[in-house]
Amino acid sequence: MNLSEVSIYTGGYDFFSTVENERKSKWNFDRSRITTGIDNVWRSNLSVVDMSIDAAKKLKKLPREVDFCIFVTQSHDFILPPASVAFAHKVGLDSRFNIDINSGCSGFVAALRLVRDFFFNTDVSRGVVVTADKYSKYLSEHDRATNMVFSDGASVCYFERGGCRFLHETHGYRFEEEPSLRVEINSKGEIGAYSMNGPAVFNYATTIAPAMYSKMVKDLNEPIVDYYLFHQASKVVLDKITEAICLDPSKVLTNYKVRGNLTSSSIPYLIHDNFELLSGKKNLYLSGFGVGLSHGALLVNGLI
Repeated sequence: MNLSEVSIYTGGYDFFSTVENERKSKWNFDRSRITTGIDNVWRSNLSVVDMSIDAAKKLKKLPREVDFCIFVTQSHDFILPPASVAFAHKVGLDSRFNIDINSGCSGFVAALRLVRDFFFNTDVSRGVVVTADKYSKYLSEHDRATNMVFSDGASVCYFERGGCRFLHETHGYRFEEEPSLRVEINSKGEIGAYSMNGPAVFNYATTIAPAMYSKMVKDLNEPIVDYYLFHQASKVVLDKITEAICLDPSKVLTNYKVRGNLTSSSIPYLIHDNFELLSGKKNLYLSGFGVGLSHGALLVNGLI
C-alpha cells in the first residue's frame, strides 16, 4: 500500500473571530488559548459528507473505479444510508467495498490497519479513506472547554499498491460506565450536547500514548523513528507526551495552532501539511487517542 495523495477541506470560518467580548471575558479567552496553543478553531456550514466532497474535488487523481471507500466519522449526517455510500455516490465513485468506521481521534489509525489488510489479503489495487467530523453541531455554546478546541474538517486519502511496511502496531479501548466524552440520544431520538470531562481525558491521553510508545520500544529494541505524528489534541497534551517519552521536539510534528483539534481528521491534516517532508522510505510513528475512549498507534515505513 502507498498513500499517494491527501486532500483536505479548507472552507468554513474561524470561530474565534465570531466570539463576542462578553463571552471571551467569561471564558478567560486569552489564557485558554495559551493553554491549548490553538489560535484558530474552524466551523463549517456544510454537512459532514459535503465537507468530504469538497476535499475530494481537490485530488489530482481519483479514478471513477476504486476497490474500497472507508469513511471514518462520529458525527454522521444521518443513520442510514452509510456515509461511505453517500460519499461514493455523490463523488461518482464505483466502489466494491463501502465501510463506515464509527471512531474519532484514533479512527484514521484503525482505518490504515484495515487498508493494509485489503492490500495484503485481497486483490484490491486502489481506494480511499475519508475522515470527517463536525463536532460543532454537538457543542453547547456555553461550554468553554470544547468550543476552544474542536474544529470541523474533512480529508480524503487516496491509496494505491506500494511498498509500505507495518513495523509495529497497538490498538485498544477503555470502556467507562460514566464516559469522559459523551453525546447522548434520548428516547425521542433527540441528540444532546457533547460533554467532556477534561481532566479525565487529559489523563487518558497522557497515559496511554506513552504506554503505546513504550511497548513499541520494548518490542523492537529502540527502533528508528524519523517523525512522530500524534493526534493533535492540544499543546498541553502534546507537550506532556513529548516530555514523558523524552522525544526530540523537532521530530514531533504539530499543526494544532492553526488547525485546532480535528478529531478523526487530525493526523490526515498533519500528513497533508507535511507531505513532502514525510515522503520516501521514512519510519513514521502515528498515534491516535481520545474519543471512545480508544487508542491506536502504528510504526510504518514508506507510507508516502
